[in-house]
Amino acid sequence: MKAHDEGYKDFKQGQISNPYKAGSKRHRDWQIGFDKAYFNNLQRVKENEARRGSAAVSSKETSATQT
Repeated sequence: MKAHDEGYKDFKQGQISNPYKAGSKRHRDWQIGFDKAYFNNLQRVKENEARRGSAAVSSKETSATQT
């Protein structure tokens, strides 16, 4: 498995420490994979929050107009 793929997988599993020697190519590749997984997850969370936020606002507006 490539270090990049390991970093991505490790993020998903909660392994946050880089197992490779600092400054090595594998260390950088692992970090790139880890960071990619982090930012993909961050984008997904933001989209879910935006979707939930707009649903909560529309349900409040609907209940306010019904009373």
